[in-house]
This record gives sequence, structure tokens and C-alpha cells, in this order.
Amino acid sequence: MLPLLLILSPDYAFGVYYCPGWLVYCAMIYSGIGTLAAHGIGNRLILINFALQKYEANFRYYIVQVRDHAESIALYGSEDVESAKIKERFSWLVRCWWMLMKYAKRLGFFTSFYYQTSSTFPYLVLAPNYFKGQISLGEMFMLFSALGMVKNGFDWLLSSYTTLTDYRACVDRLSNFWDAVEAAPDKCSHVKVLDEAPTDAAGAVVVAQDICLQLPGKQERKLWNNASLVVKPGQFILLSAPEGTGKSCFLRALAGIWPYATGNVFMEDSSLFLPQRPYVPQGTLKQAVTYPEKAENYTDEDVRKALQVAKLDAVKERELSEDTNWELSLSGGEQQRLAIARVVLNRPKVLFLDEATSALSEEGTLEVYNLLRQKGTLPEGAAVISISHDLTLLEPLHDAHYHYDVETSSWTQATKH
Repeated sequence: MLPLLLILSPDYAFGVYYCPGWLVYCAMIYSGIGTLAAHGIGNRLILINFALQKYEANFRYYIVQVRDHAESIALYGSEDVESAKIKERFSWLVRCWWMLMKYAKRLGFFTSFYYQTSSTFPYLVLAPNYFKGQISLGEMFMLFSALGMVKNGFDWLLSSYTTLTDYRACVDRLSNFWDAVEAAPDKCSHVKVLDEAPTDAAGAVVVAQDICLQLPGKQERKLWNNASLVVKPGQFILLSAPEGTGKSCFLRALAGIWPYATGNVFMEDSSLFLPQRPYVPQGTLKQAVTYPEKAENYTDEDVRKALQVAKLDAVKERELSEDTNWELSLSGGEQQRLAIARVVLNRPKVLFLDEATSALSEEGTLEVYNLLRQKGTLPEGAAVISISHDLTLLEPLHDAHYHYDVETSSWTQATKH
């Protein structure tokens, strides 16, 4: 319709000024003014939609946290505190929705007014030409149709403005996320991974050299200074240190997931880290036991045998295909036994236990370490590195004990009692 409107437009604008194709320019200017006015009225919808998406995400995340920790909340008797926090977060949602409705209503009033006046726009601009006899009645109605269709095309931005503000808010959030990803360092850790053990520690399955750790923040706190550790095949090593000295951070540095660490590490490819609170994914029981491997990598018989060896009697009568939230179904000790069942299936060459039996009784802890010592549970020459505060119970079960030296901020071998 645009070429047709250019051809059929009267030569004189409003019957006075010579300007071929002036109806196109007139429609463009009228639509442009309407679009600018709509942007001035509704541009705050971008920020409001951005904030609404943010507060909705925060609210959903918080109520999921409350659901997952409902038992602890009930035991503390802190329902009123949590209810107040939920209401506070919900109040931000209500506020955002009220602001969204307020500015959407203003934009809606303007667009309604604009489209009402648009119906009379062709008559107003073409009336002077008709009354001066420059166009016939038939030509005028033909121009009405062409002008209306061209103008509707120019009005696309205005008619889609509300949808575009929501789209812009989503793009801004994704853009911020992408910028954060781009700003992140390429490597999670600055610890250098060695392809083979150094010559002075030949044959070792784990070698940590000159590990330096610190905590993030403006005032960086140094935890470890040139700490070293050598673990030989078949050794059971116990590591102990006071709270807050960064024992777990040391293991994270060895695993390559602590960004504030430097040094050199050699480790056998087959290694497994068990944290104090193991991650139990939602899904089938078989998936929970075989994690981090895929469920199809093991037969049902292998999984049942691992559960039996780990003495996880709580799921003895449960089907491996049963799908539920196992983190809520199992106690802390049962979850740690589930992690031991993963060890039986995975059979790592190096096993790291970070308070991995803290929720078990002394009898249960002894059972776990006797199982790890048992021939066939782990590969020949496999090493186990444990972190624990329970020295009285665990020191006799290990070949060597290293404790944190405050003066040197590194490991020092302790004399076994």
C-alpha cells in the first residue's frame, strides 16, 4: 500500500503546499509522535517488569528453601519468623504488580485515545483537498483505505509496546547474566594440575605442592601457606584442624573448584570426593545411588549389592524405580550411607572423605572404615584421605595423621598415639 499511497497522494499538502507523496510523510509523523508519547508514558514498564521477574524468582527460591527445611523450622519453632520473611518478599511482588497495573493503565488510556483519534485522522488531512476539488469522492475514499493501512503499519511499535517492554526486561536480565559469565575467569582454580607425580614423590597417588589458599573479599584472609601433602598407594590419611582454618577449602583446591588457590596438584584420574552433606538428586532410587554416574551404567543387581554392603536398610524394601525426593526421605546418616554405596559402585583410586561419617554412630563409622579396608571394596593400592575432628575414634583407623600447624599454615605430621 505504501507505493500506492505515494502515487495517489494529491500534489498539494492540505490543498496549499506542493509536496508529492505528502500523505506518507504525514502518516509517518503522526505515528512517530504517538510512538514517542507512548514511550514517554510507558517506558517505566521496562524497569517494573525487570523488578517483577527478579522478585518473583527470589520469592520462589525462598519458599522452596522453606519447604526443604520445614522440619528444622518446625523444631526451632520459627514459623512466625519465616512467615514474616515470606510476607515481606510477597509484599514486594504486590508492590510491583500495583506499579505494573498503574503504568499499564496509563499506557492503555493513551493508546485508546490515540486509536480513537486515528479514525478521524484521514478525514482531517484530506478534507481540504476534497473541498478545493483537487480529488474526487471516490479518490478520497480510496486514499482513506490506503492511508489507514499504511498508518497501521507505522503504528506497529505503539500497538506492541507493552509486549516489547516485557521482552526488553527479559533481554536485560539475560544480558546481565551473560555479562557475569563473560566476566568470570576462564579457570575456576589457579592450581596447576600435573600430568605425573614429581620425581621426589614418584609412585604417589596424590601430591599437593605449595598450596596457598585465601578467602575472597576486600580484606583477603590467608588460610594456607605453601602447604604440601603426599599420599602413597594404599594409605589411609587423617587430616585435622581447628574450625575456620579451611580444611574443606584445601580439598576444594585439590578438586580444582576453589578459585582463590595456587600451587601444584597431581592426582590419579579415578578420584571421588564425599562432602559432609552428600547431594542426593531427585529422581529414581537407582539414579540417587549411581550418582554422579548415569543410572544405565550399572545393573539393578550391582546397585542392590552396593546398598546391601553399605547397610542402607531404609531402602531395602523400596523399588529402584521409585521416584521421590530422597533428600527428604532419608536421614543425615542414611544419606551418608547412600554416599558410601556410591563409593562401592564407583571404586575410586583416591577417596576423599570430608566429615563424611559425621552423622553416623561410632559403630556405623567403624563399619564404614572396615568396609573401605576390606579387600575388593576399593581397587588395589587405593588411598583414602579423611577430614575429621573425631581423632580418638579415627586416628587408630588411619596410617598417618596430619594436623594444621598455626605457625606455618600448613600440614604437619602428628605422632600417632
